[in-house]
Amino acid sequence: MTSSMRNGSEVYSRRHRRDNLLQEKYRNNNGSEELGQGDDGTVRKKGTKGNQRTTTCEDEEFANVSTWYLVVIAVVRLLACVGWGWGILYATYHVYMAAERHLPFQREPDINPGIFSEQLGRGRDSSDYEWVTFSPLLWTKLIIANLTYQLLKLLFSNYQQVLFTLDNGQSENCLYIFIVASAWSLSRGVSFCMDVWDRPDNNKLSVQSLFYFEQYVFYLPLSHCGPLITYEHFENEIIFKKFRSKFTHNFFEIGKKIFKLLLTTVLIELIYHYLYFRAVALTISLISKLNIWAICGTVYWLGQIFTLKYKVLYGLPSSLAEFDGLTMYPLISCPAYIHRYSVLWKDFDRGLYTFMVKYIYCPSIQKFNSLDPSNIVPSDLKKLAASFITFCYVFIWHSTSFDVLVWTAFNFLGITFERFGSLIKRKMDHAQKLRPISWDFLIEPLICVPLAGMSILNSSIFCGTYDAAEAFYNKLSSTWTARYNYHIGICFFLYCFTHVGVTVRTWVPFSKAISKRLIFNR
Repeated sequence: MTSSMRNGSEVYSRRHRRDNLLQEKYRNNNGSEELGQGDDGTVRKKGTKGNQRTTTCEDEEFANVSTWYLVVIAVVRLLACVGWGWGILYATYHVYMAAERHLPFQREPDINPGIFSEQLGRGRDSSDYEWVTFSPLLWTKLIIANLTYQLLKLLFSNYQQVLFTLDNGQSENCLYIFIVASAWSLSRGVSFCMDVWDRPDNNKLSVQSLFYFEQYVFYLPLSHCGPLITYEHFENEIIFKKFRSKFTHNFFEIGKKIFKLLLTTVLIELIYHYLYFRAVALTISLISKLNIWAICGTVYWLGQIFTLKYKVLYGLPSSLAEFDGLTMYPLISCPAYIHRYSVLWKDFDRGLYTFMVKYIYCPSIQKFNSLDPSNIVPSDLKKLAASFITFCYVFIWHSTSFDVLVWTAFNFLGITFERFGSLIKRKMDHAQKLRPISWDFLIEPLICVPLAGMSILNSSIFCGTYDAAEAFYNKLSSTWTARYNYHIGICFFLYCFTHVGVTVRTWVPFSKAISKRLIFNR
């Protein structure tokens, strides 16, 4: 490694310290950090774990609230959790009964064979093409290839080998894997070019820089299905080894993670052997025959299984990368308690989120600020324009199809509504001196009900098809106008859902306040 290359990297790191600070935070908090954008477009850090808030000002706010008010909040939130959980179980039961009644051929193991078909005597829902394609790749070829890669690294310290094994006779699966792997490689190439852009020319055009480019773009653990990490992150922890993950060669921790992912894989397979919700969603003519509970359960499980699936698809490569010494982002959170679009986008794919914030959102904000040095245009409008540009990239990244266009448009609309809601909240805080606990308990769960409904229904477009989502909407709207008792039921469970989301987000300071008042009598 040349000294000029190292010096150029250090100059660049001083200019772009966000990723380094992020990595240090991940090492201290096991990768649990929530990103956000400041008014100037920069990334700010919140000392959180998942969606929880632990700031001192919130602790003081809870300390000024009477004990009976805290008890009322605790009881209401407990009832909301019970109601939301009961609703999920009851809707799941109706999904199971609907598939058993209308799709009896799905449970035939000879027609739809699966991993556990012989043991369970039931067929598997094989309509999830992504899971059927990538799950065997992850648990067989990728682990074997990574073990070979680690062995070669031990034998030859400077050995770099790109392994991309594909089975003969599976041309359709091979093409799909190749397209996905190419998309990840192209994104890593963009990250490399953006991160080395400001470095001296003799470093950017050197042979060693080309070697670093190949080492990053074709990094084996993350080559097939992600997740995405920035080049500066990879450079500091793998190439220059400035930081080393605490999981480096910790066989117990890595083995525990892989074992949990194996259990998650078994759970997904069992779900596909008993709940044929994807087959129900893809059978458009059947949707009109379903009751309201089966519709809600199908829409819920489309999003839930998508999250479980990517917990495995991202989790196993991340575990192998951590074994190699690379600090990875935290895995996906459960969507059963994420009621806000902004939190969902931050938590679902941290790598892609960081990529878009660093290379699209923040540069757009900086460009708008340079074009408007007098700040004539409000900062919220600049953020809105930057978000629009970012979601244009989301549309291109996920494929330029009509389904993705509608899904992206609704996501941008949801983020926009949340931004306007935050603006209104700031004005209310300034005018009425509204307490955060009052907002969290009384206002946010209520005003987020329409957004939560739109988010759940919108997920059926991305996790299913546009035709299925349209059929779901038509069925729900017809039921809505025909029977008014469904109005209260749907709104009640969505209200429980938003309360659960707020409960998880504010759990740490609220539990501290409750324990101090009721247990320690302080």
